[in-house]
Amino acid sequence: MYKIRLVLADHDSKYVDKVAEYINSIYTSRIRVVSFTRADLLREFLSSGRDKVDILLAHPNFLIDEPDLYKNVCMIVTLSDGSLICQGKGCSINKYQPGDQLVSQLLNFYAEKNSSVSDLIKGCARTKVVSVYSPAGGVGKTSLTLGLASKLGDFGNAVLCLSFESINSMVSGLVCNGNDAMTHILISLKENVAVLPVKLEMYKTKDLSLNIDFIEPPECFLELSELKADDLRLLFQNLRQLGKYDFILVDMDAAADERAVAVFEASDSVVLVQAPDSLCHFKTQSFLNQMRITGIAEKTGFFDKLVPVLNKHYGNVDTQLSEELRTNFTIPVVQGLWHSVNGRNIFDSTREFSNSLYQLAKAVG
Repeated sequence: MYKIRLVLADHDSKYVDKVAEYINSIYTSRIRVVSFTRADLLREFLSSGRDKVDILLAHPNFLIDEPDLYKNVCMIVTLSDGSLICQGKGCSINKYQPGDQLVSQLLNFYAEKNSSVSDLIKGCARTKVVSVYSPAGGVGKTSLTLGLASKLGDFGNAVLCLSFESINSMVSGLVCNGNDAMTHILISLKENVAVLPVKLEMYKTKDLSLNIDFIEPPECFLELSELKADDLRLLFQNLRQLGKYDFILVDMDAAADERAVAVFEASDSVVLVQAPDSLCHFKTQSFLNQMRITGIAEKTGFFDKLVPVLNKHYGNVDTQLSEELRTNFTIPVVQGLWHSVNGRNIFDSTREFSNSLYQLAKAVG
């Protein structure tokens, strides 16, 4: 994995330690930090020429007018007590701001000045997008998304999970950093799509228990309401080009709107989830009828991508989900699928649920 090599230099040792600790705690797999609190030691390090430096983030007192000293430095950013400035070849960042904002600004600068950085982090995977959808609520979409992602990870795949629920329930069972990752990704979609691959790589979070990566929700749930269908198309296009994941699983909102259509278009498989109750049956049938009548099903190839699943079933059950839809995949009710330990939600601790998705994982794979 490509690591951005960052050199941090400031006289304030407490500040340096705090910034380095923050970066190492959240971005350790993506940024390598070397720090200095003495100008002479920084000069000795740079003059040795042994290591290439992607970003030199330094107090002005550490920077001297000696061009040859910086021949192995890609970009210099000055730590300032003032506001953000970027003029010509020089960049300046306000040192007193939240760590995530400081890192975000650094990455924006770096991606703008080094167009190849996105290429450096790209992989060669042929990514499949699997969306998990139901027009009815409470059918277990989130549980199925996490369980299926975990099982695909068991098969040795690199898996990324996304949620477009207005209130993200997926992260309730995952270990989060609190980095508001979706906020940064939405900003990139609107303002500077060139840095989107960098943002995706830098802000993903890994959950070791399920062996998956995921994108944490935005700072405010209202931000997702500004997401347009074209934004989603652009997002999935960049995710495929990034080539870092074998599978991207999408936990969709129940709304049937233009954004849902954009996700269906981008998907290789659409897992349609239904629970064994009459209201869910009615909503599913109405949804399928509308997809056909409006021509959306034909436009998106919806029925060719469809993988119907019956979740939360007890014993013998009718596998006919609608007038024309039957499923080969029935998922049983698992007791204690979600439970709380010391105030934290734990998902599928016995692996019973994920293991029940073996055949479904093979089908979408």
